[in-house]
Amino acid sequence: MTVERRFVVGLGDIRAVAFECKKCKVRVSYQPDASHLSVDEICPACGHKWWTSGRLPQGKRSDDVSDFLTGLQAIRKLARQESVGFLVLLEYDEPQA
Repeated sequence: MTVERRFVVGLGDIRAVAFECKKCKVRVSYQPDASHLSVDEICPACGHKWWTSGRLPQGKRSDDVSDFLTGLQAIRKLARQESVGFLVLLEYDEPQA
């Protein structure tokens, strides 16, 4: 017999979005409802480059990361409205010990 346990998390349950440096393992957290969401190009602790500017449009810090954070913020605001008839839930496998 197989037993599975899963975690289901709503977007409103997200307290922070954390980015972890692959080099030094420092984490930087951002509150999803903050008025300004922008992730630096380099690690604030060790200076390791988090992405290369050549892969991003000129003058942009991080299109995809910024879009993710902005989208998360917009969907959280939408979900608070009574006229919306659905919830967005994120499902995770239980962490292995």
